[in-house]
Amino acid sequence: MISITSSLVYKKVRLSTESKYKISDVSFTLLNATLKKETGKELDTNKDYLSLELITIDNKITNAGLLLSDQGLLTHSRIFCTRWKGLVKGIIDEDAIDDKEYSGSIISLLENAEAFIKNNSKISWKIQDMKRVETIEYPTKAIRESIVNAIIHRDYQIIGSEIHIDMFDDRLEITSPGGMIDGSLIQNLDITKVPSIRRNRVISDVFNRLHFMERRGSGLTRILESYNDSKIKPKFTSDALSFKVVLPNKSYILNNKSSIK
Repeated sequence: MISITSSLVYKKVRLSTESKYKISDVSFTLLNATLKKETGKELDTNKDYLSLELITIDNKITNAGLLLSDQGLLTHSRIFCTRWKGLVKGIIDEDAIDDKEYSGSIISLLENAEAFIKNNSKISWKIQDMKRVETIEYPTKAIRESIVNAIIHRDYQIIGSEIHIDMFDDRLEITSPGGMIDGSLIQNLDITKVPSIRRNRVISDVFNRLHFMERRGSGLTRILESYNDSKIKPKFTSDALSFKVVLPNKSYILNNKSSIK
């Protein structure tokens, strides 16, 4: 696997500007199908593609359009997922239980990443007051918000980078290229007061239309709220090159009664 800090190059990949591809070079089948499923509506190719800034007036695909197209022509828009044995990273061939690399539309990246986490998670249960009580390792809302945050807010101008999802026995780490847009460090801020600043407005607007996210408020706050019943909370860290979300494994916490480092 390629490290997020290796071979990084900044390049102009502004999502609202046109690429070298024409409308005839790509398709938006998944985008249209997802919109119809979530809202019951379909995109009008004569006006919606232009108003959403997926294409230009000259019928050239914008970089945002490439991210949402089925073909995945921005090759650095990928997600690497690994389920490691134990609590630390090792050698992929020897220490990984599962390992996948995903590319294509950012909608498929979201779906595949969620599926990977679900497939590598367990549901534990116990009998309490004569009822079966189940405990999931990671709250569904926290998983969705964390992946959406990584896709929407990652810096697509960093070439040679990708989103990494690393699962361990005790935690789930989601690391995306690019730090805070204003240069601050998230670990030094009050999460409940961090303003929602969109680095990538075009794909943020589309994800909002698909009901994958909300325009108002911070997804980080919603991640914290999904751990209201847990003593150990998610952690957020950033630097100039990356942003990381660490979700504690709720089952591991209950079974080991120890803090996550």
